[in-house]
Amino acid sequence: MIILVSTLTLTAQYFPSFIGVRSGVSVPYSDFGTGTSVSSNGYAKPGTNYIIEAAHFYSKYGGIGGLVGVNVFNIDIERLGEEYVLDNPFLSKVTIETQPYIVNIYLIGLYFNAPVNNTLISFTSKLMAGNLWVRNPDYIYHYEYSHVASYSIGQVNERQSQFVFYYGIGARVDITKNLGINFDFDYVGSKFEFDYRFMSQNYKIRKRISYISMSLGINYYFQSRY
Repeated sequence: MIILVSTLTLTAQYFPSFIGVRSGVSVPYSDFGTGTSVSSNGYAKPGTNYIIEAAHFYSKYGGIGGLVGVNVFNIDIERLGEEYVLDNPFLSKVTIETQPYIVNIYLIGLYFNAPVNNTLISFTSKLMAGNLWVRNPDYIYHYEYSHVASYSIGQVNERQSQFVFYYGIGARVDITKNLGINFDFDYVGSKFEFDYRFMSQNYKIRKRISYISMSLGINYYFQSRY
C-alpha cells in the first residue's frame, strides 16, 4: 500500500500540462528506521529523493500523468552493530559493510486541479497506481568472538517489487506563465518479505518499507492558458 501526501499547488486561473522535477529529504518511518530486530535490518538513515513527473490536462480541472521517483537510504551500521553485540554477549565487536537501500516508484494515474480564483494558487490531488521497487542491500558482518576469534558472514542483496496504489494532495505557485515552484510532503509505505541468511540458514523476514519525504521542485508548463 502506498499513500502519498503531497504538496499544495499554487497556480493562477489555469493549470497547463507540465513536466517537473523535484528533490528533497526522505525520513525513514516506523520499523524501517528503527528495525524490529537485528535480523530485520531496518536501521535506515534519512535519505534523499529525486522525482520527475509529467501530466497532460484536458481542462483546468483534470488530466492524466505519471511520475518516477528514486529514494536512497544509507544504513546506520554503527547502531546495527551495537544491537548485534547486545543480543549476543559472546560477541565483543561487530563491524558491518553494506550498501544503501534503493526505493523506486513508478506510477500513472489521474491528476485533479482546483484553482483558487484571482490567485496564483491551485489545490491538487492525484489518484495513481503502479510499482514500488526495493533493493534490500548486501551485508557483510565481521564478528569478533570473545576477543579471541573472528569470522565473517555475508548476506546477499535482494530486489522485490509490488503493485501499489497512490493518493496525493498538494500545492504549487507560478512564478511566470511557463514556470512554477512546488513543495511536496509525502508518506509512502508497503510491506515486503525478504530472504535473510544467518549461519548458513535461510529465513524469511517481513519488513515494512515506509518513509516520509519532503521535496522542492520546479515545473515547466507547455502551454500558458486554455
